[in-house]
Amino acid sequence: MRTNLRFALIVAACAGLVAVVWVLLHGGAPSPGRGDESAPAPAASGEHRPGPAAPSPRTPRTGRLDSGAIGGRVAVTEPSPGGDAVFRGAIVGRIRGYDGKPAANATVSLLQTAGEDRLMPPDTPAKREAQTREDGGFEVSGLPMGTYSVLARSNGYAQSQTALLSFEYPIADMDLKLALSGRVTGVVRDAAGQPVEGAVVWALQPAGPGRYGFSRSFAPSGRPESTLQLLPGPEKTGAEGAFRFTDLPAAPTHLLAMPSGAAAALSGRVQPSYDGLEMVVSPGGVISGRVVLGGSDEPVAGVTVIANGAIATEHVTTVTSEEGQFEFAALRPAVYELAVVDERFALAQGTIPQVQVREGEESDPVVVRVVPAASVAGRVLERDTDAPVAGVYVAARSEGLRTTMHVTTGADGAYAIRGMAPGKHRVFVAEPRLRRQPPTRGAATQASVALHEGQALEGLDFRVAAGGTIQGNVVDEAGTPAPFADVSINSAEGGRMRSEKADAQGFFAISDVTPGTRLMLRARRMHLVSPNAYPVDVPLDESAASVTLVVSPGASIQGQVVRSSGAPVEGAPVYITPPRSAYVQVDRMQVAGSNGTFGWDGLPGGEYQVGVAARDRADGAESPRVTVTLAPGEPGAPVSLVYDGPIEWESALETGETGNLFIRGRVTDPQGNPIAGADVHARSGTGFGHAAQTLYDGSFEIAGIASGNYSVSAFHRDYSPPDTREVRAGETNVVVVLQPSAKVSGQVIDAATGQPVQEFEVAEVSARQLEREQPLAYMNWEPFFDPDGRFSLAVGLGRVERVLVARAKGYAPEQQSIGQVASGQHLDNLVFRLRPGAVVEGTVRDAAGNAVPGAVIFQGTDERRSAALARTDASGAFRAAGLEPATLDLTASHPSYAPVTLTVSARLGAVTRADFVLGTGGTVEGYVTKGGQPLEGQTVSLNLANAHQNAVTDATGYYAFKRLPEGEGTVTVNLRGAASGDRRQYLNSQRSVIVADNSVTRADFEFSSQDASVEGMVTVEGVPASQAYVSLTVASSGGEQRTGTRIEANGFYRLENLSPGSASLDVSLRTGREGRNKTLHFELRAGQRLRQDVDFGPASSVTGTLGGVRSGEQAYIAVVPGEVQMEKPTLEEVQALSSLLSGYAEVSSDGTFVVENLEPGTYTIVGVAIAGEPQSELEAFANARYATQVIHVEAGQPFHVSLSL
Repeated sequence: MRTNLRFALIVAACAGLVAVVWVLLHGGAPSPGRGDESAPAPAASGEHRPGPAAPSPRTPRTGRLDSGAIGGRVAVTEPSPGGDAVFRGAIVGRIRGYDGKPAANATVSLLQTAGEDRLMPPDTPAKREAQTREDGGFEVSGLPMGTYSVLARSNGYAQSQTALLSFEYPIADMDLKLALSGRVTGVVRDAAGQPVEGAVVWALQPAGPGRYGFSRSFAPSGRPESTLQLLPGPEKTGAEGAFRFTDLPAAPTHLLAMPSGAAAALSGRVQPSYDGLEMVVSPGGVISGRVVLGGSDEPVAGVTVIANGAIATEHVTTVTSEEGQFEFAALRPAVYELAVVDERFALAQGTIPQVQVREGEESDPVVVRVVPAASVAGRVLERDTDAPVAGVYVAARSEGLRTTMHVTTGADGAYAIRGMAPGKHRVFVAEPRLRRQPPTRGAATQASVALHEGQALEGLDFRVAAGGTIQGNVVDEAGTPAPFADVSINSAEGGRMRSEKADAQGFFAISDVTPGTRLMLRARRMHLVSPNAYPVDVPLDESAASVTLVVSPGASIQGQVVRSSGAPVEGAPVYITPPRSAYVQVDRMQVAGSNGTFGWDGLPGGEYQVGVAARDRADGAESPRVTVTLAPGEPGAPVSLVYDGPIEWESALETGETGNLFIRGRVTDPQGNPIAGADVHARSGTGFGHAAQTLYDGSFEIAGIASGNYSVSAFHRDYSPPDTREVRAGETNVVVVLQPSAKVSGQVIDAATGQPVQEFEVAEVSARQLEREQPLAYMNWEPFFDPDGRFSLAVGLGRVERVLVARAKGYAPEQQSIGQVASGQHLDNLVFRLRPGAVVEGTVRDAAGNAVPGAVIFQGTDERRSAALARTDASGAFRAAGLEPATLDLTASHPSYAPVTLTVSARLGAVTRADFVLGTGGTVEGYVTKGGQPLEGQTVSLNLANAHQNAVTDATGYYAFKRLPEGEGTVTVNLRGAASGDRRQYLNSQRSVIVADNSVTRADFEFSSQDASVEGMVTVEGVPASQAYVSLTVASSGGEQRTGTRIEANGFYRLENLSPGSASLDVSLRTGREGRNKTLHFELRAGQRLRQDVDFGPASSVTGTLGGVRSGEQAYIAVVPGEVQMEKPTLEEVQALSSLLSGYAEVSSDGTFVVENLEPGTYTIVGVAIAGEPQSELEAFANARYATQVIHVEAGQPFHVSLSL
C-alpha cells in the first residue's frame, strides 16, 4: 500500500469526473425526502459492453452501477417472434399482521439487488410495488432472475425478507408477519463537518430468518455488511444534510450514505426508533491495475472492468485504456471483487480476484489476467420427433466462478452461449413448461462440460418433452384457478417425494416419476387446501394422466405463548409438525407476534404437534409441546404454550456469537504461494459459523466475531482440505497451508473404431470398494460431454489404491487402477477403450403365462437405489444393453405383482436370457391400537430380504403392504410424542413375519395404556446425573418392544406402556465428550411398576501398548464386553461387534493407548492394524491384522495390557 500526492490528485479529479450521480435505483429529481422509485432509471455511464479504449490511463470512464446483471456478456440467438430474452419468475406470498391475521391493503415493495449472475449488475434493476388483497395475498410476476429485497408495510407495522429467483426455482413464496416499525433520523457530513446535500441514504437490515437466530450456517464473507439486506426506498439528504426513515422494521439497522463526490459511508448498528445518527463521508481508497492476456504482459484495451462491493449498491465500472490500465477511486473501505465484462475474454485465474480497499490508500497494482473466452452451441429438440423447440431458455452455470449465463433458442431450436470462462460448467434447459431439472445425472435436459480457453464447443443438443407424466389444474370450489398453489407429491406408502409449484393459471405438471406407481397429491394455497389427498396412478405408457385438484378453506390453529405468570412471550419461535398422512407442505416455523400469538391456516384435518423451538436447557427442562386434533375445515381449540426459557435469538446475542474482533491470515500452497478464492471457515464452540474468502494475495479477514476459540479451516476446489486449526479471536498471522489435489486426465474412446465417445461418466472408488462388489449405481459418477472424449477430475489422496471406472450408454464399464495417488500428482493420457456391453434380454410374464407390459428391470434388489435398465413392451419383452460382464442380480418389478430377482451371468459378445414369472405376492396387514383405540398416522416399517417399505396407518389404525416377495422379515411400529404416552419417550414394537405368495399375514400391534412401567434414578457415585439416555428392550412371545427417554434434570426417568417379558435396560451416560454405558437385565411382569436405580461408580481405565505395527499402518484399540473368540471377521461380524463396543482409542506413534470410562467387568481388548486409509471403521476392522486379550477390570482401578500383532 502507498499514500502519496498522486492519490490526492486522483480523489480531486474523481469529484469532477464522476458527474453522473448514482440514481439508478432511486430515480427522480434530486430533492429532499424519499426518491421517486417509479421514475425510469437512466443508463449508467460506463455501460458494460465492449467499447473503445479510454483516452489515457489517468482518465478512465467510471460510473456507478446498481447491482448484479443478467445476460450482459452473452450473445443471444434470436428468439421466436414475441419471445422474451430474459427468463422471468414471480414472487408471491401473504402478509399477516402481528396478530397473525391477514393484513389487507398492505404495501409490498420489491427491489432487485442482484442478478442471477452475481458479478454483473442489472442494467435496470426490477422495482415493483403491490397491495395485498383481503386475504393478505399478493403476486408479482414477470421478474427477471436474481435476488430481491421485499419490504411489507401497513399502519405502523413492517417486515422485510429476501427472495431468490433462479432457473431451477423461478417462483419464490413467502409468508411475512408484520412487526412494529420505527424511524431512524440523522445527518450526513463531510470530513470538515459540513452537511452533504443530495446524498442517497439506504437502510440495511439482517436478511431473512437469520435475524431471529434460527440459522446456524456460515455468513458468506465474514463482514457484517455481507449479510445485510438493502431495503427498498432510499432517502435523499436535504440542504442541511438531514435524512429521515419511517416505517422501518424494528430490527438492527445500518445506514449507507452515498454522496456524489466521495466514498460511501456505512454506519454502525442502530435500533429503530433512533434519532440523531451522525454519518461522515470520506475520500475513500483507490484500486488500480492492468488487464493482460494470459501469462503474457500484453495489455487488453477496451474491456469493461467492474468492482463489486459487499453491498448491492456498491458496483463501479470502467473501461481499460490502450495500456490495459484501469482505476477505481472514491471507494468505501471494504473488499471488492473484480469482474471483466466482455464476451471475447474471460478470467484466467479460475477464481474472482478480490482486493481490500483501505481509507486514504491506493492498492498495490492488481494484475487481472484474461484469456480468450469459450462458447457452447447446440439445439433443443423435441424428444420424440426431433422437431426444433423455439423460445426456451438454455443456461450455463460455472462451477468455479459460480456465475450463470442464459440465452433463448431461435426458431430452429439453436442456441449459443458465449463469453464463458475456462473450466467446468453445467449447461441445462430451464423452461417452466419443461418443469424443473430432474434429479438424475446425465439426463436429456442437462450436461456437464469442461471448456478450454477459446474453445467453441458445438453440437451440445438437448432432447426434451413438454409437459409431464401427470399434469392438471388447481381450482377453488367455484372453479376459479388457484395461482401459485403448492402441490405436494407423495407415494401412497407414505414416503415424501417433493412438491411442485403451480403457475399463474393454476397449471402444474409432474415428471420423473416411476410408471405404475400410485401417488397422493394435495394442493395448498394460503388458507385453502384440498380436503383429501388425491390418488393418481402414473401411466405405464407414454401418456399423461390429468387431474384437477380442488381447494377449499382448511382447518386452522391459533394460539399463544405465555410465561408461567401469564405474561405473553413475544418473539418466541413456534413450530408445527403435520401428521404423516397429511401429504401437505406447510411452513413449519413462525415467530410469536404481539401478545405471544401465532397461528396456521389452510391445514387438512388430522393430529398436529405444536411447540416452542428452543435448544435443550442446562436445567434439563424441555420446551412445551402439545397435540392438536383438527377436523377438516374447522378451527381447532385455542392452544396455550407455557414457556419460561430464553428467546432463541435473544440468547444468541447474549452469548456473544458476534462481536468486534477478527481473525486475519493467509492461505498458501506448500511453497508459500498465495491461494486466491479459497473459502475460509471459522466455527465457534457453540456451532456458530463465520466465513471469508481469500483475496488475490491469499489474505483473509474474518471480522465481526466474539472472543473465544474458533476452529479454522480453508477449502478450495483445486486443493485437498487441511486439518482444522484451533485459533483464538484476535490472531493476525494465521497461515493455512493447502495441499494440491491430485488430478487425472484422459480420453474415452470406442475400442473398435478408435473414435471418441462424446458423452460418458467417470467415477473414482477405492480398490476395496470394488472388491466388495459395490454396485455401479451406488458410485459417485461425474458426467462429461466432450467432442474429443476428454475428461479431467480431481481424485482422493492417501495410501489406498484408487480405481477409475468409465461408462457410457451402450458400452460396458471399464476400470483402470491409478494406484496410490500423492498430493499434487497429475496422471495424464489415461485412455479408456469401451466395448459394447453385455446384453440381457427376455420376457416378464405372470403365473398364467400372460405378458406383463411396463415392468421395470433394474440391477440389485432395492429399486429406490437403482436406475431402470429396461422396461418391457406390450409383449412383455425387454432388452438391457451396456451391462458390465459379471454375475448380476436383476429384478423385475411391476406395481401389480411382487418383484422377482434372478441371478444371471452377463458376458461380452453374448446375449444372456432371463425370463421372469411374476406372482401376485403376499400381503402383510394389521391394525395399530392403544388401549383399544386406533392410532392414526403412525409409521409402520417392513423389512424383508428383497423389500423395504413404509406405510402410515389410516383413521382406523389399519396398514397394509401388498404384492410382497416370499420370505421372512420384520414389521416395526414406531410411536412418538403423545402416542407413546410421554413427549420425551419413543416406543416401538417389532414382530417377525413370514410372507407367502397368495397369502395374507396378519400382524396387529396393541399398545396398552394400563401396562407395566420402569422408573428410577441415574446417579454418578450417588450424585444425580444431568445427561443420560435410558433405553429398554422387552422380548416376549408377541415380538420385541423398544423404548427410550432422556433423564430429567434431577436424574429421574420413567418408561411407560410396556409389555411383559425379558427386559434389558441400557443407560448411556454423557460426561463431557466421553460416554459410559451400563446394562441391567430383568423380567417384567404385566402391570408391574418396577424401580431400577442405576449408579455409575468410579470409572476404570485400560492403558497399554500395541507392538508389531508396521510402517504405513494405522492402529486402533477396541474394547468389547465379555470374552470374544475372534477369527478373521467378516464385515457383518464386525458390524455386529461395533454396536457392542465399550471403548475405542487410537494407538499413538509410540504404540501406547488409553481407554477410559470403563465399568467393572470382563472385556476383550482387540488391537487392530490396517495399511492405507480405510473407507470406514468397519472396513478397517474387517481387513485388519489383529491381536486379542481377555481382561477383568475392577471398579476405579487402572489396568495395563501389552498386545503384539
